Amino acid sequence: MSEILWAGDNRVDTASQRMLRAFLDSEVRNTSELRYEGDLSQNAQVIHRVESHLIPAGLIEEIEREARRGGTKDVRRFRLTEGGREWVEEHEELIVEPVTVDEAREMAREAVKEAESAKESVQSYRKKVYDLRRKLEAAEERLGELEEQEANQEEVIDMMWARYKRVLPEPQMREAVGEMIGKELQGIAEEREVREVETEVDETQKDVEAVEADVAELREELEGVREEAEGGWFRRMLSR
Repeated sequence: MSEILWAGDNRVDTASQRMLRAFLDSEVRNTSELRYEGDLSQNAQVIHRVESHLIPAGLIEEIEREARRGGTKDVRRFRLTEGGREWVEEHEELIVEPVTVDEAREMAREAVKEAESAKESVQSYRKKVYDLRRKLEAAEERLGELEEQEANQEEVIDMMWARYKRVLPEPQMREAVGEMIGKELQGIAEEREVREVETEVDETQKDVEAVEADVAELREELEGVREEAEGGWFRRMLSR
């Protein structure tokens, strides 16, 4: 139920708010309609609020009064003033509420649906939080195991280093390292010597090939000389 509002010094209770709300759907309302909208039992209750609060506050105005036959009370019709419409629009979120049983039931059903949806969302959220918490605990446990393994490895390394230092004094360590370096350097030197020898062999081979070429040329020249000499000797024999 809406709280009591004020228009200046005039009190606007829940029933009055409901009556004002009715003018949002229809510009003109009579007394009986306002009684129904305000959930009141008598027209007199409507007239009291209209004449004592709503008209003095400048929210509504009477636009027509129609006399009924038979001497019954007149039919009175009202509408919002310009200031009243502004006031209603300004306070619309506060005064708009269900005024009928059907509207109230529909609002209740919607509220139940929203509550159930919110409950499901909360349960889903709690499950996600639980799963994340379990994962976090597992990750923290695994991290602890890794840290313990690292500490154990560091301890083993320290123990091995201490043992090697005891077994192999520093001078011997330097000597051993020197021997290892010497072997490596010797291997490099030997490899270099082999390469130098191979280079010399290649150069010598080239020299041999050059000499062989020269020898072949000399042999050809020698054959030429020999043929020429033999030809001359044969001609001299024939001339005798």
